[in-house]
Amino acid sequence: MGGTCIQSKPSDLEIKNVASLVGVAIIDSVMNETIVIDTPEGIKYFRQRALLGALKLEMIGLKRSIRPSAYAIIKKEYGLKGDKQKVCEQFERILEGLVHG
Repeated sequence: MGGTCIQSKPSDLEIKNVASLVGVAIIDSVMNETIVIDTPEGIKYFRQRALLGALKLEMIGLKRSIRPSAYAIIKKEYGLKGDKQKVCEQFERILEGLVHG
């Protein structure tokens, strides 16, 4: 199960940079941070991140209780080919390009 498709916890600065790119409001509170997604771009971005997270869970053996799998959704929507590891790496590059591109 090796490979480079590992997600690290983003820093606060990275979160704020991404939030400003996709137009979300970050509200700091005493207990935690609340993120309000109020743009189509923001909703799309966080859906993509959720799909990536679900794919990584599928790669270690966890499955969604509903079908289709995150793997199948990503392959279909983005036209990617390969096993879960290759699709994960390709999808991460796509998301990286959207944020830094």
